Amino acid sequence: MAPGLLVAQHRSTGNGPTTIEGTGGELIIGVALVQAAEGYLASLYVDPTRQGTGAGGLLLSHCASLCRAAGSKHLRLWVFETNTVARRFYASSGATLTGRRRVEPQYGVTEVELCLPL
Repeated sequence: MAPGLLVAQHRSTGNGPTTIEGTGGELIIGVALVQAAEGYLASLYVDPTRQGTGAGGLLLSHCASLCRAAGSKHLRLWVFETNTVARRFYASSGATLTGRRRVEPQYGVTEVELCLPL
């Protein structure tokens, strides 16, 4: 993991999604958006130059902790079917395919659903 990495800065909008930022010093290197009560990870992004440093794992772990604290038994998320890097990342954390697929009009490509047991 990168020295000085901090998972911090939750911002919640009441019962809505929570934004979590991972910072390295003053620089934000990753962001996650989670709906803890629903056990849903809407997005998780890490600066490409910081991938492989543990930042994504820390963000995902923090999201999972928030979901667990909210009573969720799993964390669901969607990922582009062709995004093998993201799929390997989530699989290495224990997420498995649910068999559900979708195509959102704004993206126009197939996404697959993954589920991480908590």
